[in-house]
Amino acid sequence: MTRVKCGVCSWIGELGNTLLADNPFNPIETIYGCHQCKSVNSIYTVCDEPECTELATFLAVTNDGERNTCFQHIPDQINSGE
Repeated sequence: MTRVKCGVCSWIGELGNTLLADNPFNPIETIYGCHQCKSVNSIYTVCDEPECTELATFLAVTNDGERNTCFQHIPDQINSGE
Protein backbone atom coordinates (compact mmCIF):
# COMPACT_ATOMS: atom_id res chain seq x y z
CA MET A 1 0.00 0.00 0.00
CA THR A 2 1.06 3.56 -0.67
CA ARG A 3 1.66 5.56 2.52
CA VAL A 4 0.67 9.21 2.46
CA LYS A 5 0.94 12.27 4.72
CA CYS A 6 -1.12 15.44 4.96
CA GLY A 7 0.93 18.60 4.57
CA VAL A 8 -1.52 20.52 6.77
CA CYS A 9 -2.17 18.34 9.84
CA SER A 10 0.59 15.69 9.42
CA TRP A 11 -1.90 12.77 9.38
CA ILE A 12 -0.20 9.63 8.03
CA GLY A 13 -2.16 6.77 6.53
CA GLU A 14 -2.73 4.77 3.38
CA LEU A 15 -3.77 6.30 0.06
CA GLY A 16 -6.93 4.18 0.18
CA ASN A 17 -8.01 6.01 3.33
CA THR A 18 -7.93 9.48 1.78
CA LEU A 19 -11.01 11.28 0.54
CA LEU A 20 -11.32 11.59 -3.22
CA ALA A 21 -13.59 13.24 -5.72
CA ASP A 22 -13.64 14.23 -9.36
CA ASN A 23 -12.10 17.64 -9.97
CA PRO A 24 -15.04 19.91 -10.89
CA PHE A 25 -12.76 21.98 -13.13
CA ASN A 26 -11.17 19.03 -14.93
CA PRO A 27 -13.28 15.83 -14.80
CA ILE A 28 -10.37 13.58 -15.82
CA GLU A 29 -8.47 14.51 -12.64
CA THR A 30 -9.06 13.34 -9.09
CA ILE A 31 -8.81 15.57 -6.02
CA TYR A 32 -7.45 13.97 -2.85
CA GLY A 33 -8.41 15.14 0.62
CA CYS A 34 -7.08 14.46 4.08
CA HIS A 35 -8.96 11.84 6.08
CA GLN A 36 -8.45 13.81 9.30
CA CYS A 37 -8.57 17.58 8.63
CA LYS A 38 -10.42 17.42 5.27
CA SER A 39 -7.92 19.73 3.52
CA VAL A 40 -7.78 19.32 -0.25
CA ASN A 41 -4.68 18.62 -2.35
CA SER A 42 -2.41 18.45 0.68
CA ILE A 43 -1.64 14.72 0.41
CA TYR A 44 1.92 13.60 -0.33
CA THR A 45 3.43 10.14 -0.76
CA VAL A 46 5.87 9.27 2.03
CA CYS A 47 8.71 6.78 2.19
CA ASP A 48 7.56 3.18 2.54
CA GLU A 49 10.12 2.37 5.26
CA PRO A 50 8.02 1.62 8.37
CA GLU A 51 9.22 4.41 10.69
CA CYS A 52 10.11 7.01 8.04
CA THR A 53 7.77 9.93 7.32
CA GLU A 54 9.94 11.76 4.78
CA LEU A 55 8.57 12.72 1.37
CA ALA A 56 8.99 9.89 -1.15
CA THR A 57 11.15 11.25 -3.93
CA PHE A 58 12.24 7.99 -5.54
CA LEU A 59 10.20 5.22 -7.18
CA ALA A 60 12.24 2.05 -7.67
CA VAL A 61 11.38 -1.25 -9.29
CA THR A 62 13.10 -4.01 -7.35
CA ASN A 63 12.92 -7.79 -7.47
CA ASP A 64 10.28 -7.51 -4.70
CA GLY A 65 8.13 -4.96 -6.59
CA GLU A 66 7.82 -1.18 -6.56
CA ARG A 67 9.16 0.93 -3.71
CA ASN A 68 8.39 4.59 -2.90
CA THR A 69 11.31 5.86 -0.85
CA CYS A 70 13.07 8.98 0.32
CA PHE A 71 16.67 9.58 -0.72
CA GLN A 72 18.01 7.96 2.46
CA HIS A 73 16.16 4.67 1.83
CA ILE A 74 16.81 4.10 -1.89
CA PRO A 75 17.04 0.30 -2.33
CA ASP A 76 20.51 -1.16 -2.92
CA GLN A 77 19.18 -3.56 -5.53
CA ILE A 78 17.21 -2.00 -8.37
CA ASN A 79 15.84 -4.22 -11.14
CA SER A 80 17.53 -3.21 -14.40
CA GLY A 81 14.98 -5.14 -16.45
CA GLU A 82 17.54 -7.66 -17.65
